[in-house]
Amino acid sequence: MPNTEDEYSFDIFFETPVPRGLLWGGVKSVLVNQLGADVIEGADSRVSIVLDGNKAILHRLHSPTVVDVGTMLAIRHLLEQKG
Repeated sequence: MPNTEDEYSFDIFFETPVPRGLLWGGVKSVLVNQLGADVIEGADSRVSIVLDGNKAILHRLHSPTVVDVGTMLAIRHLLEQKG
């Protein structure tokens, strides 16, 4: 698992088992900077990710900084739809 947000890469979305304790800033950075996704964070803790016309709406749980397993699986599914 990466030690800092700067070390995150595309591969984190497909690791098995799903990594725990990943920081949202690093995950978002990969989505935006490496994959070209649009990430829109709503006031009600919902996050929309749009990538090549595919969209996922996620609900960020209790921690605003740590990504949970369900969120990682939803992002993985979005990336699999992209192909």
